[in-house]
Amino acid sequence: MVQLITSHLHLENDSAPQGDEWWKWSVWVEGPEEELDAIEHVTYRLHPTFPNPVQRVKHRESKFRFESAGWGEFSIFATAQTKAGESIRLERWLQLGTRDVARGASGGRRPLSVYIAHGLVDAPLVHALTKALAEQGIEVVRPDPDMAPEKAWDEALDARLRSVDAVVPVISNPPDSYVAEEANRALRMDRLVVPIVVAGAKVPAALSEILRLKLDQEENVAELANTLASRVKDHAISD
Repeated sequence: MVQLITSHLHLENDSAPQGDEWWKWSVWVEGPEEELDAIEHVTYRLHPTFPNPVQRVKHRESKFRFESAGWGEFSIFATAQTKAGESIRLERWLQLGTRDVARGASGGRRPLSVYIAHGLVDAPLVHALTKALAEQGIEVVRPDPDMAPEKAWDEALDARLRSVDAVVPVISNPPDSYVAEEANRALRMDRLVVPIVVAGAKVPAALSEILRLKLDQEENVAELANTLASRVKDHAISD
C-alpha cells in the first residue's frame, strides 16, 4: 500500500502530431548524471493495448529513451535497474500536445485540479509540488483564507473538496490535526485521496489502508509530481 519516492530520477516525454489525432512520442529518464550512470537498463510498461507493452532499453547515451506512436494518453510505468541490483520504480502520464489539460479517452479535454492539505512546516514542499504539477496541467486549489468560521467554514470546505479531482494530504512531523480532518472529510465524500507521507511520519489510521506515496527527501519532488499527476489523470479518465 506504500510507494516509495526515493530517487532524484524521473521520467520525461515529448510528442509531435502526425495528423488524424496520431502522435509520435518518446519517453526517457532524467536525473543527476551519476544516477543515470548507475542504471543498467530501464524496463517500460506501456498500455496493454500495445502489441509489445513491455520494452527494455539499455542505451545510456539517449537517457534510456523509448520511442513509439499512438493516439491516446496513458500512465507509463518504468523500472530502472541499477548495476548494484536496486530497482527504482518510476511513473509518468504520457503527455500528448499541450500541457494545460488532460486528454480523455474520447479525445475531450478538461482542466484538472487537486486540493493539497498541509501544515505550515510543509509549505516549501507544497510550493515546489504546485509548480511541478502546473507543468503537467494540474492546478493546485488552495484553502480560501476568507472562509467563515464554524458551520459556514465547514460548508465552504466541503464544497471545495467536492470540486477537485483529488485531495492530497501531506502527512509529516509534527502531525497537523487539520490535515487529518480534511483527509477524513474527503474519504467520507468518496473522493480520490492520495496521501504523501514525508520522512517516516506516522500515518493516521483512516489513511493506513489506501495507497500512499512516501517521500524520503523533498528534493525528489519531480518524481513525486509525476506519480501524483499520473494517478489523478488516470482516475479522471476512468471516472
